[in-house]
Amino acid sequence: MTRKLLFTAFLLLSLNAANAQETFHRYAVGLDYGFGNELKNTDYTYTNRYLKGQIYYRFKPYKKHNFEILVQPEINFATHQLLNLYFVTPDEPNYQELRDKYTKLKDIREYSIGFGLLYRRHFSEHFSMYILGSVGR
Repeated sequence: MTRKLLFTAFLLLSLNAANAQETFHRYAVGLDYGFGNELKNTDYTYTNRYLKGQIYYRFKPYKKHNFEILVQPEINFATHQLLNLYFVTPDEPNYQELRDKYTKLKDIREYSIGFGLLYRRHFSEHFSMYILGSVGR
């Protein structure tokens, strides 16, 4: 069976409740919510919403910069449905079964967790920028 990659563009709304500007607290927590769907696609529909928690731990606080460990548990709620029957071609084995399977609307839930190391540079009491390296599954 030929596998085709589906690329989806997301419009994301991120609401970050993390208060990471307080330089004297070792811990901070946050919450992100986002959503998106494909743009003008006639072959399939795909939507996604996610909820991501954030836990920051500062282990090297300095006056102008600090290092933090970041843990991000996440849950994704997605839907997918194939609209174009001919996306699965007759030359594939069991193509009719595959068409029936993929043309049904599917609800998908994904659970993941990410870990990161963050370097934050403070420019003022209310403004900072950071560089994040992270891995997740």
